Amino acid sequence: MSILNPLFEAVAWVIMRIHAWLAVPFGASSGWAWGLSIVILVMLMRLIMVPLFVKQVRSQRKMQAHMPQLQELRKRYKNDKQRLNEETMKFYKENGINPLGGCLPL
Repeated sequence: MSILNPLFEAVAWVIMRIHAWLAVPFGASSGWAWGLSIVILVMLMRLIMVPLFVKQVRSQRKMQAHMPQLQELRKRYKNDKQRLNEETMKFYKENGINPLGGCLPL
């Protein structure tokens, strides 16, 4: 038993409901009903993930805006890795940057 079984069951339940709805106009054994069920499921999942995508884009833009300051820190502390890490984390905290925020949905 996998930890993802509840997710699999939820997705299967949703796609079966979509298929049952599409079986009325296209027929239950129609390839069109199954194909459109998959397309609609993908569209629904993408809609659900829009807030995560927006957060990811904002985080990436924030990182890009602060990239010159980060490169300056790298130049200043290029020989001292520990100090570079400390200063980088301090910079992130001061500016409200989450370095992993750009990778969130991935």
